[in-house]
Amino acid sequence: MKRAHGEISSGSRLRVELDEASRRGGGYVMSVGKPMRIKVVMIDADSHAVRSEQDRQLALKLCLAGPDVAEVPEQDMLTFDPSPTIITGASHVELNITLNGASANFDSRQFCISAAVPEGNQHIEPAVSPTFTCARQHLRIRDDPDWESPWYKDEGGREKCITLHVDLVDSHGELVRGRPVPVQVTLMYEGAE
Repeated sequence: MKRAHGEISSGSRLRVELDEASRRGGGYVMSVGKPMRIKVVMIDADSHAVRSEQDRQLALKLCLAGPDVAEVPEQDMLTFDPSPTIITGASHVELNITLNGASANFDSRQFCISAAVPEGNQHIEPAVSPTFTCARQHLRIRDDPDWESPWYKDEGGREKCITLHVDLVDSHGELVRGRPVPVQVTLMYEGAE
């Protein structure tokens, strides 16, 4: 008998998705103390969302891990809202995670979130999120209404330039004063990572 797509089976697994709003350049960045939305989805071997005929709650085990997927000892840095439970009839759960420590405190290492279901559900494979860094402060380029759109470097001669107004802000968007930060600016083509 052929199995229909979207049913829980031995090929089912979890997938952890990070909020695209936290993507910066080629990776994800999370701000210390500021919630980031994640989604944990149960999928089949063909990556289709799985649903069960009956609703059953599975408590998820979410852990802070390093890029080598080893659980980090600083689990108290990670909090969830609401508690991580997936309902099999819905196939996914969305929740906010908050990290209360910066990557700089841990040799600037990257983190990821590992997700697993409790014992007794070994037919559902665990998953790991994409890696991310956690920062206390970040640079923000202010929008300038005087910028040409689109801007062409090859039109206007040698003196053609864009003036950037860059601020160092904390996780609440407040300006950080008195901290000199070296900045390297690179002109990139549109759509470049």
